[in-house]
Amino acid sequence: MAQVIMQFGQCGNQLGEELYTHAFNDIVASNSSYWNNSCSRDSWFHHTAKGLRARAVLVDTESKVTGNIKKSPSWAFRSDNVVASEWGGAGNNFALGYCVRGPHMRDGVLEVLRKECERCDRVRGFMALSSCAGGTGSGVGTFILEQIRDLYRNKNLISVLVMPYFSGEVVTQNNNTLFTLSRQYEVCDALIVFENDMISNLIMHQLRPKNVTFLDLNKVIVQNLLSFLQPLQSQNHSKNLYDILSQLCHHPDYKFLAIQSLPVIKESKTQFDTQPSWTSIERDMLRYLKTSLYSSNAPKVDFINAVANTVISRGETIPNHTITKLKSLFFSPNWVPPNFSFCHYHQPRQLLNQEKSLTLVSNNGRITGLLDTCLSKSWKLFTNNMYVHHYYKFGFTKNDFLETFLKSEKMLKAYNNLGL
Repeated sequence: MAQVIMQFGQCGNQLGEELYTHAFNDIVASNSSYWNNSCSRDSWFHHTAKGLRARAVLVDTESKVTGNIKKSPSWAFRSDNVVASEWGGAGNNFALGYCVRGPHMRDGVLEVLRKECERCDRVRGFMALSSCAGGTGSGVGTFILEQIRDLYRNKNLISVLVMPYFSGEVVTQNNNTLFTLSRQYEVCDALIVFENDMISNLIMHQLRPKNVTFLDLNKVIVQNLLSFLQPLQSQNHSKNLYDILSQLCHHPDYKFLAIQSLPVIKESKTQFDTQPSWTSIERDMLRYLKTSLYSSNAPKVDFINAVANTVISRGETIPNHTITKLKSLFFSPNWVPPNFSFCHYHQPRQLLNQEKSLTLVSNNGRITGLLDTCLSKSWKLFTNNMYVHHYYKFGFTKNDFLETFLKSEKMLKAYNNLGL
């Protein structure tokens, strides 16, 4: 059983390259058994006469990123799975990507996707990687995901979205973010959200570099993703990714997921570096959950309102009191089934040669800080007629803005009501 990764735009394709690189490194790790290796390998790659090929489709409106992806002697992306035009991007404009670039690329992308699905014994679902700030990942990505939902109605659809810095990467980022979230929320089964501000703070606190680059952000995002996506399987039992997702996103009004994995893995280690203890991992996880590091725009709280939570420990057996402490931080409404509100799975297999690692995947109310900020800033631009003409000239109307604001308010209200 496999899933196909859809990589959109500069962010999505750079993130996808890191994801497959880390996945391959984890598969060939010396501590892994053949059983777990084969389960993981088959979910990420398929075999060809030329070696392992990634189960991925690469989409971009310019070729500068897809044309510069490094070639690995061990695995590679299929060259015929790259759909890149020479338009020079989508101008950081959701409307240009959604109304113009997306429809032009539709047939080519869906044909490549169909062929990739035929190479798989069984496709369980699709996962998209993209950013919300620009025009390709947000606009083209959203348009293609809507087409995939129409064609593959019985398949799971997950979107991994990278949120821009709150200080601002592009002036239209809040509009693009709301358009992306509101539309993808209707067609996807789950939206996994990463905030650049939160990841940057995490890197500074854990690794203390002189500065944080986008490559650093991508590596940590990939570590978080991999800690959740790698199979939870052995010869005696298995837990499917999509079974876990059905527990985390069991209500159609709540689809936002946040992933936090510790420890943050250093790319280069010295002889003086030691593996962290469960005590230190527990302390750091509790600190991130109780402060704004976990969600860059959220206030400090004593507990977190959540629809569902899943904890995954890998490597050494985790102490029971650590799981108990984590569970005590979350409060779920009465309508959430007890067996859905908090689950724990342990995989003895190590992740990326770490003796122990802890991952929390949470569908909680701390997304409200991000939503509220984007909504306020976007509404201010709209009411002052600032930059709206960039969207109007590519097919968007005033009603598209108003409809997006209403959908965003609905999402915000749903998560705000978790504590009632």
